[in-house]
Amino acid sequence: MIITATRPVLVETGLLLKTLKRLPPVRWGRDAVALAGGEHLTLRRAGDGVEAEVRLPFPAEGFPGAVVPRKPLLELLEGAGGMVELTLEEGWLKVRGRGFSAQIFTYDPEARPVGVSLLTGEANPLFRVQALAFLEAFGEAATLARASSHEKARKVLLEVEAGRVRLVATDGYRLYTFSLEAETPTPGVELLLKPEEALAALKALDPGLSFTFLQPEAHALVAETLWGRAAFPLAEEGFVPYRKVLPQGEPLGRLRVEARALREALGRALVVAEPKNHGVELQALGEEVRVQALGEDFTPLSEEVLPGEGEGRLRVNGKYLLGALEVFGPGKAELRLYPHAQGGLVALGREGFHALIALLKPAQDAGGEG
Repeated sequence: MIITATRPVLVETGLLLKTLKRLPPVRWGRDAVALAGGEHLTLRRAGDGVEAEVRLPFPAEGFPGAVVPRKPLLELLEGAGGMVELTLEEGWLKVRGRGFSAQIFTYDPEARPVGVSLLTGEANPLFRVQALAFLEAFGEAATLARASSHEKARKVLLEVEAGRVRLVATDGYRLYTFSLEAETPTPGVELLLKPEEALAALKALDPGLSFTFLQPEAHALVAETLWGRAAFPLAEEGFVPYRKVLPQGEPLGRLRVEARALREALGRALVVAEPKNHGVELQALGEEVRVQALGEDFTPLSEEVLPGEGEGRLRVNGKYLLGALEVFGPGKAELRLYPHAQGGLVALGREGFHALIALLKPAQDAGGEG
C-alpha cells in the first residue's frame, strides 16, 4: 500500500539527532525506529528487552507514521543543523534540510520491528523522584553492581519506603546505599533492577524535573517523564542480606580529614601501591593523618601526612576508598572503623549516601588486577 503524507513535519535537527542517539541500543535484530504522528512527533524503539517512547514537541498531524532504519537517519542528520522537514511519500522517508535533500527507505510497519508492549495499558505509580539525583545515584550503584565477579549479584536493590527510596548495590567488598526523598504512594515495595537495562531505559529519556516509576506487571518497570516513557525488565529475586552487614554500636576508631586532600593523597599513593589489592594504610597521629601506600607484604612504599584528627589505624583498598570519596564529594570526611566477622569495615557517609568497604587483611584478594 502506498501512503503519502498530507503535510510535512518540521523538526529541530539537533533535538531529533540527540533523541535518536539516546534511544536504547539493539545488539540483535533490526536497527529500526518508529516515527509516529499526532499532537507530537513520537519516536519508538525497542532493543534487548528495553523499550522507549519519546515525544518531541513538534506537531505531526497528518503524518501517518513510518518505521525507518536508525543508522542511515543518524548519519544523514549529523552536521545538518537548523531544521529538517520529514515527509513520507511512496514508502520513502524524505528528509529535507538547509542545502540538502535525501530519502530513506522504510520498513513494512506490519512487520513490527519496534515493539512497545510494556508501554501500553494502565499501571499504578510506585514513586516519583527528582530525576537528576536518581540518575546520578543509580549510575554509581550500577557501576558497583557490574563490578561484581558473581553474575547473579550484578543487580541493584530498590526499596520504596514512606517518603523516600533507597538504592543498594555491592560487589562483595563494597556496599553503597543511596537514600532519596520521593513521593511514594505505594511504599513497602522492593524491586531488583538490572543495571544495564535500567540505565539504557533511563538514558533514553529527557529526565526533566522528575521520574515517575510504574509497574505494569511483575517482571517489568516503567519510567515516565513529561516527554516520554521507557520500560525495562526486572532482575530475578535474590539479593544479599545487606542489613546484616550494617555496623551496630560505636566504632572502634575514627579518622577525620578533608575529602579533597585525602583524594589527592590516595591518587599519589596508588601510583606506587601494589596493583592487586591497591593497599593503603591510614593512621591518626594526633592532629594529623598519615597515608601510606603498601606493598604485597604490607610494607610501606610511600608516606604523606595530612592535617586531620581522630584515633585508630586502618588498611584498605585505596582504589575502593578513592571511588567512595569521589561519590562523597567535598567537605570533611569521617572514616569510621568497625569490627566484622570477616575482618573489619570502614564506613564513610553523608546525608543520602553511605559506603562500607571491607578492610584489607593478608589473605584478601580484592578482585585481581586493576
